Amino acid sequence: MSTSPQVTVIINNRDLLEWPRRMVERLERLPGVAEIVIVDNGSSYRPLMAWYRTIPHRVLFLENLGHTAPWTSGVLDTIGTDLYVVSDPDLDLSALPDDTLPYLAGLLERHPSLGKVGLSLATEGIPTDSPYREHVAKYERLPQERATGPEGLIAMPVDTTFALHDRRVLREYRICGMRAPAPYVARHEPWHVVRPEGDFAYYLDHVEGRSSSYRDFTRHVKSDSVRGLYAAYAQEHGQKVSTKWDSYLEVYEDAFRPFKHEAVDLLEIGVQNGGSLEIWSRYFPRARTLTGCDINPRCGGLQYPDPRVQVIVGNANEQATFQRIAQRSPAFDIIVDDGSHRTNDVISSFLTYFPLLKPGGIFIAEDMHCAYWEEYGGGVLNERSCAAFFRRLMDTVNSDHFREADNGSLFQAWLPRAQTNAFLAANPILSVTAHDSMYLVRKASPARPRGLGREIIVGDVAIADDRVLRTRDAMLKKAA
Repeated sequence: MSTSPQVTVIINNRDLLEWPRRMVERLERLPGVAEIVIVDNGSSYRPLMAWYRTIPHRVLFLENLGHTAPWTSGVLDTIGTDLYVVSDPDLDLSALPDDTLPYLAGLLERHPSLGKVGLSLATEGIPTDSPYREHVAKYERLPQERATGPEGLIAMPVDTTFALHDRRVLREYRICGMRAPAPYVARHEPWHVVRPEGDFAYYLDHVEGRSSSYRDFTRHVKSDSVRGLYAAYAQEHGQKVSTKWDSYLEVYEDAFRPFKHEAVDLLEIGVQNGGSLEIWSRYFPRARTLTGCDINPRCGGLQYPDPRVQVIVGNANEQATFQRIAQRSPAFDIIVDDGSHRTNDVISSFLTYFPLLKPGGIFIAEDMHCAYWEEYGGGVLNERSCAAFFRRLMDTVNSDHFREADNGSLFQAWLPRAQTNAFLAANPILSVTAHDSMYLVRKASPARPRGLGREIIVGDVAIADDRVLRTRDAMLKKAA
């Protein structure tokens, strides 16, 4: 083995800029580096794209193939050396000795069965409040102190940390090999981050699926999610107060995400100090109108610099207030009832405003723990409570299958039979979902109509019951 091996270094990256930029700067001065190739996994961070245009190194732009991209992308067939390094982009290589690559190459030549030889990771100096601190202490520091291999190697396998391979021996992703002892040590940057910022925060915001342990360890909350916006709002001074239960934030995120970038119209009944409307204006950047309504006359003093936001003072269930709301927006995508929480008011608000909901829209009744309290007109066994009302609404989702009753018979404790049937005929309900203290009612739409739809039969072998094939053939014949 030559004392000056030529090595291709492949950096697998997505949406990170500062760490890989410093890595490249060190690698450009590291003896033995023949070429640097960056495999980019579908990045969208604009400053990163701009940096790519300034460097003399090859960048291979891919869809997001994840941590195995250096092996599955075909890049190994395009490099000019047999020795290659694969590395994540999050290492500080500044303290590496200049003989790092010859040293690793010599180890791999003498111990080819290892498959690869990588750097060890510094485990000292982890901040006390780092989310990685306990993990590093248990799963990194102790094994590195106890496990030794030949020539002082640390008998810990290498994943995608900086590691040298020989493509004639290993050209697939595999967790194997050993780690080099000091001074061939890199610093793993994420371990030292307490609060993600800049490109790291952008990366965490744009992780796809569960492809990053960073997000799990940092418990990162997307900055533009409902929870993220509430967290940011809490750090600002001079903002209007918003009061929500913690569990609501995830429910809102799941319910509101499909509307996030649409020109929505939102109505919130009961705004109290008005902070939630401020947050909704941030969550829905393309919202058309964000209307609040509150019976408290002091809410008339709520002012917003955003012209999309307006608060109407009055009883939402009185005709005059309803008219003012309807003039502001004749239809809504989202309606949140956070008003009095009293049974009569909740049911009245639903019957009054659900008809204003657009097809595909969602009505949310908050703080429905009150539906189980007598002083709010509720109770577990109270068949006239709003909890009982929403349970009946759940039954209407399956009304196509009723045999002994119709929708109207379900609501006789609250409404005349004919009125109920007319209401539900004009306002088809797609689903009713119950969460702790919340009910979500979705209106059907042409895109998602009520009912089971057509029966779908696939496959052509029916050992247990071949009648389904006759049903399928009849359906095909009818369709033809």
